[in-house]
Amino acid sequence: MKKLLVADLISPQGHYIYNENLLTTLSKLYEIDFIGDYNLINRLKPIIKSVNFNTFNFLKKKENNLSFKIEQLFRIREIIKLNKDKKYDVILISSYDLVTLSLFSEKHFKAKVILVNHNNLSRIDSLIKRFCFKKVYSNFSVHLLFENIFKINLEKELKSSLDKCYIIPHFLISNSPSENNKKSTSDITKILYLGNDRDNKGLEVLMKAVNRFDRKDWLNNLEINVAGKLSKTYSCDKINFYNYRTSDSEYKKFILETDFIVLPYRNTFMNRVSGIFFESLSYEKPIIASDIDLFKQYFKEYGQIGYLFTEGNQESLFNLLVKLQTQNRNEYKKFLKNIKQMKEDYSIEVIQDAYKKLIG
Repeated sequence: MKKLLVADLISPQGHYIYNENLLTTLSKLYEIDFIGDYNLINRLKPIIKSVNFNTFNFLKKKENNLSFKIEQLFRIREIIKLNKDKKYDVILISSYDLVTLSLFSEKHFKAKVILVNHNNLSRIDSLIKRFCFKKVYSNFSVHLLFENIFKINLEKELKSSLDKCYIIPHFLISNSPSENNKKSTSDITKILYLGNDRDNKGLEVLMKAVNRFDRKDWLNNLEINVAGKLSKTYSCDKINFYNYRTSDSEYKKFILETDFIVLPYRNTFMNRVSGIFFESLSYEKPIIASDIDLFKQYFKEYGQIGYLFTEGNQESLFNLLVKLQTQNRNEYKKFLKNIKQMKEDYSIEVIQDAYKKLIG
């Protein structure tokens, strides 16, 4: 059995579900050592018994950019140090900080080294980033991406082909069957915004769209909830705010009890995978999303898995919310059918086969 070292250099909360799915999948095929943040490992240890866990020495992400990069360097050093004592066939390393990652070289290892950009891939919009990306790209055997559109965008920015890129499906795993979806029995349409309020997430677009309703337009059969740690206190009498970092059980409960997940992301949310998008579909919840390339590609491939509105356009989203007040339930069932088809293409078996082809 081949031996793998899997490392998440950043280990934020948004990576937890992905890492749980990744390790559950790979541990059925390979012997796994995992290195990551203390909090992430504390979450994973009780769930996945067959993986050997190692924690980073640095447990807290620093606030300023320089401190963050220094911390990343120590984490890279930790991986190199760990490898001196153990022989690995493959190393999977996840990070999106190009500067520090460019100092991590395949020459330190006899193993095949795979860079996993599972969540973020910033635009290569400066000479420094361009230089660092090319160095990163030369240092790794495989650059693993989850969407072909990211490869296309990178090739446009770099004006060259990326022959080391390998596209692999994201996880769509859940125990929530569509027949339990609340929409089939409820007259209230629940809409949920999950996550933080960074500019590229577009929360302000949702709020402006909701504020366009006057009393005669608002039929009281929409319930809009915003759940996540926000940078400030917002006020909107038609939106329920839950301004705190939700627990795992609360997070799941919010998703299970809603009908649609709203993703009003901006064009600046580029070359990034939305974990919330995939988790929405895992629980068979249709989406209301801006028409950025990331979301449009799935509608093109699978048909409607919800609704699209014009990116950044509050009027377009407002008109969609008006429509939702009298939404046809048969249309909702069509969304669920398309989501089920997508889940088949992103099944655990498909992902395992993809890793077998990649790793052997």
